[in-house]
Amino acid sequence: MENSGLPETRQGHSEARPNYFFLPPELQRMDDAIPDPPGFEQGLLTAEYVQSMKPTPTEFDDVELPETGPGFFDEDSGTWRKPVTTNEENIYRKLDESHPRILAFQGVAEADIDDYLVLEYHSNSDLWTYLLNNVLPPLSTRIRWALEIAEGIAYLHSKSIVWTDPHLSNVLITKDMHVVLADFAYAVVSPDFWHEFVTMPPPVFTCPRGFLGMTPNRIDIFGFGVILYVLVNGRFPWFGNLNPSWEEQLHIYIDAHDKMKWDTIDDEKVEERFGGIVQKCFTIEYTDGGEMFNELKQVCATWFLEEGEEENDHSTVIASRAPAEDQVIQTTSIAGERNTQPGSSSPSRDVTNIGQENNLTKKEDQGVKEMSLLK
Repeated sequence: MENSGLPETRQGHSEARPNYFFLPPELQRMDDAIPDPPGFEQGLLTAEYVQSMKPTPTEFDDVELPETGPGFFDEDSGTWRKPVTTNEENIYRKLDESHPRILAFQGVAEADIDDYLVLEYHSNSDLWTYLLNNVLPPLSTRIRWALEIAEGIAYLHSKSIVWTDPHLSNVLITKDMHVVLADFAYAVVSPDFWHEFVTMPPPVFTCPRGFLGMTPNRIDIFGFGVILYVLVNGRFPWFGNLNPSWEEQLHIYIDAHDKMKWDTIDDEKVEERFGGIVQKCFTIEYTDGGEMFNELKQVCATWFLEEGEEENDHSTVIASRAPAEDQVIQTTSIAGERNTQPGSSSPSRDVTNIGQENNLTKKEDQGVKEMSLLK
């Protein structure tokens, strides 16, 4: 798949740049034994229950991954064209094309070599690109985007569909500055609790392995927790800005999330209102997107009622409060510094130097307290 540098890989339409996370060997080698589901050692799960939860075949075992470019803008029709895969076409046909939070599917266009999905085009780019290349929008706007993303996930789950690829680049900004969910190439219909998902989102959005055996919606719920954290906090968990490299994302996954260590929101007032939902997403306390959306909707209503106006002083807060010393986690992964300004290179997938001793420490950078990976 074509995947050039940043921001080139985060320009235009996210359908052009799928960012699937196939579990790298470094993570596959870590703790090869699958952890028992919560409650197993205490006898809370019976042998019959465990036997009934055997993995089911995926819906797309026979689908070939597209080797051609992942998509292009068709100037004649003003639509986005993406090579057809059976699974993604089937997913789109299960969804309501007029749902306001789902990228509109307009059919299939036949061509001499490949057939293409015809999708609505949004020139405002994806959410990750937008956040990296523009002044951080007011908190009210970012909260609204989070609520709309949750609404889209709730709709998918109501159709028994797990998105499986929840991250900022798969959220598109419409011309009227709302958002829609996109990219369902690896979505799964009605997976059971022990379903073996074959792909993951980028590492920082990936649900830890310790939650295996809980609701299959956990993939989307955890990923949304990271999205919500980023939108209300202006940075990624355990990181000082919006642009962690691939190696730095692996740090966060291996040394924090996979060890059940959760970062908190910097602004105390925002943490008080939204931190509980973020933590419940991180610890998979929701069974589906509907529960998550309904609680977030109530919290948002209270927030705006208390604030009085949607535009408020919290809209420009970015990592204003450094984590406490006991929140600084120890890492045993990759060291790496990189230019984090827009225009720097895209996250690398060449994972090296696993096992070096490093610390996730604090540093000052242009008035922003960042969490940086240093030796």
